[in-house]
Amino acid sequence: MEYMAIIPARGGSKGLPRKNVKQLLGKPLIAWTIQQSLDTPEIGRTVVTTDAHRIAKVSDAFGAEAPFRRPEKISGDNATIEVALLHCMAWYEKFEDYSPDAIVMLQCTCPVRRRGAISEAIKQFEASGADCVVSVSPFRNLLWEEGKSKNKSKGQGAPKPLYNYQKRRRQDANATDIRYKENGSIYIIKSDILKKKKNRVAGEVSLYKMTEMEGHQIDTQLDFELMEIIMQNFHERR
Repeated sequence: MEYMAIIPARGGSKGLPRKNVKQLLGKPLIAWTIQQSLDTPEIGRTVVTTDAHRIAKVSDAFGAEAPFRRPEKISGDNATIEVALLHCMAWYEKFEDYSPDAIVMLQCTCPVRRRGAISEAIKQFEASGADCVVSVSPFRNLLWEEGKSKNKSKGQGAPKPLYNYQKRRRQDANATDIRYKENGSIYIIKSDILKKKKNRVAGEVSLYKMTEMEGHQIDTQLDFELMEIIMQNFHERR
């Protein structure tokens, strides 16, 4: 199968301005994901879709393709990632007559990936026969929901636990107390399914499990500072 990696990277970010090119342990944040993609033998092309010239320039310097600027109308706060993916695919079909079998979407705000993790996810995608693979991290279910009262005048009802709260120790937790959450690191989806459903999670789904540490994502300055610590420790262990 032919795989194209697409790395979405908008220039605008309200939570942490210019985060995609912010220096993380000596190189721009986006460079970590670009290099991980380029080191994945199954991936034929690594593309950055961005509306920002600076991001495109940095991406090109680190070996990714960034042949176009994403139109402003699909680069705002309300624009979906799927629209950017479909625009990128359409550009390559029109101008380079290139249509990969599947898209590997990598978010540069999730740079903690084990060496070979992307290859593992691709192998799982092929072996499972699924339409898409979604990377997830474990999430211990300690959630409660607000109680609901049939009589609104009496206010809320009793809160309801969504886990067995009588088992307080972590080692006593059973499988039903642990869930998995999308961590945003790796998405793989068949091109035809993405075009048809216009969603990066569609059809038959297979979960690629990663560690909690690999699931850390950058949205704020605090996230970035924590990421520096995580990445430092992560690479010292390798």
